[in-house]
Amino acid sequence: METLTEVLVAHEEIVALGPDIRDRLLYTAQSYQTRENEIQDLIEEVRLQTRTALSPKLVQESIARKEKKSGYPLSEDEKDAIGHLTARSAICVVLGRAGTGKTTMLEPVADAYRRAGYRVLGTSALGKVIDMMAREIGILCYTLDHLHIAWTQYKRLKEKLQEAGTHQATSRYIQRRLTAFQEKQLSARDVLISILRP
Repeated sequence: METLTEVLVAHEEIVALGPDIRDRLLYTAQSYQTRENEIQDLIEEVRLQTRTALSPKLVQESIARKEKKSGYPLSEDEKDAIGHLTARSAICVVLGRAGTGKTTMLEPVADAYRRAGYRVLGTSALGKVIDMMAREIGILCYTLDHLHIAWTQYKRLKEKLQEAGTHQATSRYIQRRLTAFQEKQLSARDVLISILRP
């Protein structure tokens, strides 16, 4: 009689990744691995792009506003991270342990981008992080799954609208749905802030 583990590992959707540092064999689903590879490819594509850096004066004003609001100065590490996140790179990463001030530091980053005319959106895989970002940074936030579904539906609806012979009432419905999903599409004037873990 096969164990549940043996049945799961034998499933056609399961892929062996290899051993971890403790020599335990790790597995994943093919669909998850495909999605992860697509995300890595997209990150690499975006990483090579650049954007216009924000004005240092604007960034300093946003830092000063945060310090005045909180009543205490940001650390030099936080200020360096803010400078990194407002520089020319199209994708930036800040790493830090829980409680080290990552979210605190993101408020002036979001403020500087908003004041420069960008739309700032927040995202995470975790709903509780979305709630925290909306509350503490003051930005519109969506889960990664929500954005992925919205973008997928947008693409499908756009294709349907372009199909020949679409009934007029159906076209109006699709156009309304496209308009609703359009707000979740990213443009060159959008900044996406993502927190992986609280």
